[in-house]
Amino acid sequence: MKRIVIPNVDIPRNLTAQAMAQALNDRGIQTLRFEEGDTLTDGEVAITEMVHIQVSFFGQPPGVVRQLKNGSFKFSTPRTKWAELEADIAKAKAATD
Repeated sequence: MKRIVIPNVDIPRNLTAQAMAQALNDRGIQTLRFEEGDTLTDGEVAITEMVHIQVSFFGQPPGVVRQLKNGSFKFSTPRTKWAELEADIAKAKAATD
Protein backbone atom coordinates (compact mmCIF):
# COMPACT_ATOMS: atom_id res chain seq x y z
CA MET A 1 0.00 0.00 0.00
CA LYS A 2 1.39 3.41 -0.95
CA ARG A 3 1.81 5.74 2.00
CA ILE A 4 -0.02 9.04 1.69
CA VAL A 5 1.87 12.00 3.14
CA ILE A 6 -0.50 14.09 5.21
CA PRO A 7 0.66 17.21 7.07
CA ASN A 8 1.38 16.97 10.77
CA VAL A 9 -2.03 18.04 11.96
CA ASP A 10 -3.73 17.60 15.30
CA ILE A 11 -5.37 14.31 16.12
CA PRO A 12 -9.06 15.05 16.73
CA ARG A 13 -10.16 14.67 20.34
CA ASN A 14 -12.71 12.02 21.31
CA LEU A 15 -11.96 9.61 18.46
CA THR A 16 -13.48 6.20 18.97
CA ALA A 17 -11.26 3.16 18.48
CA GLN A 18 -13.05 2.48 15.19
CA ALA A 19 -12.44 6.05 13.97
CA MET A 20 -8.79 5.85 15.07
CA ALA A 21 -8.36 2.56 13.18
CA GLN A 22 -9.90 4.07 10.05
CA ALA A 23 -7.74 7.19 10.30
CA LEU A 24 -4.59 5.07 10.68
CA ASN A 25 -5.59 2.93 7.70
CA ASP A 26 -6.23 6.11 5.68
CA ARG A 27 -2.72 7.24 6.60
CA GLY A 28 -1.22 3.97 5.34
CA ILE A 29 -0.80 2.22 8.71
CA GLN A 30 -2.44 -1.19 8.66
CA THR A 31 -4.39 -2.24 11.72
CA LEU A 32 -5.35 -5.72 12.87
CA ARG A 33 -8.44 -4.96 14.94
CA PHE A 34 -9.98 -2.45 17.31
CA GLU A 35 -11.87 -2.64 20.57
CA GLU A 36 -13.99 0.22 21.86
CA GLY A 37 -13.48 1.51 25.38
CA ASP A 38 -16.01 2.27 28.07
CA THR A 39 -16.11 4.09 31.39
CA LEU A 40 -13.85 1.44 32.95
CA THR A 41 -11.40 0.60 30.14
CA ASP A 42 -9.67 2.52 27.36
CA GLY A 43 -10.18 1.43 23.77
CA GLU A 44 -7.44 -0.15 21.72
CA VAL A 45 -6.34 -0.35 18.09
CA ALA A 46 -3.97 -3.26 17.43
CA ILE A 47 -1.18 -2.55 14.95
CA THR A 48 0.63 -5.87 15.49
CA GLU A 49 0.27 -8.59 18.11
CA MET A 50 2.80 -6.69 20.26
CA VAL A 51 1.94 -3.04 19.47
CA HIS A 52 -1.32 -1.20 19.96
CA ILE A 53 -2.70 2.32 20.34
CA GLN A 54 -4.45 3.14 23.59
CA VAL A 55 -7.58 5.19 22.80
CA SER A 56 -8.94 7.03 25.81
CA PHE A 57 -12.68 6.88 26.43
CA PHE A 58 -12.42 10.31 28.06
CA GLY A 59 -10.78 12.21 25.19
CA GLN A 60 -7.15 12.10 26.29
CA PRO A 61 -4.53 11.92 23.50
CA PRO A 62 -3.75 8.43 22.15
CA GLY A 63 -0.47 6.70 22.90
CA VAL A 64 1.46 3.70 21.63
CA VAL A 65 1.80 0.67 23.89
CA ARG A 66 4.39 -2.05 23.23
CA GLN A 67 4.29 -5.40 24.95
CA LEU A 68 7.74 -6.55 26.04
CA LYS A 69 8.96 -10.14 25.85
CA ASN A 70 8.62 -10.51 29.63
CA GLY A 71 4.91 -9.65 29.40
CA SER A 72 5.15 -6.11 30.78
CA PHE A 73 4.22 -3.04 28.77
CA LYS A 74 6.07 0.09 27.64
CA PHE A 75 3.91 3.19 27.18
CA SER A 76 4.87 6.08 24.92
CA THR A 77 3.97 9.68 25.62
CA PRO A 78 0.39 10.42 24.56
CA ARG A 79 0.46 12.36 21.29
CA THR A 80 -1.65 15.19 19.89
CA LYS A 81 -0.05 15.25 16.39
CA TRP A 82 -0.36 12.53 13.74
CA ALA A 83 3.33 12.61 12.75
CA GLU A 84 4.43 12.08 16.35
CA LEU A 85 2.04 9.14 16.78
CA GLU A 86 3.22 7.62 13.49
CA ALA A 87 6.87 7.96 14.58
CA ASP A 88 6.07 6.22 17.88
CA ILE A 89 4.31 3.40 16.00
CA ALA A 90 7.34 2.93 13.72
CA LYS A 91 9.73 2.84 16.70
CA ALA A 92 7.58 0.35 18.60
CA LYS A 93 7.23 -1.94 15.56
CA ALA A 94 10.99 -1.81 14.92
CA ALA A 95 11.70 -2.72 18.55
CA THR A 96 9.57 -5.86 18.29
CA ASP A 97 11.16 -7.18 15.08
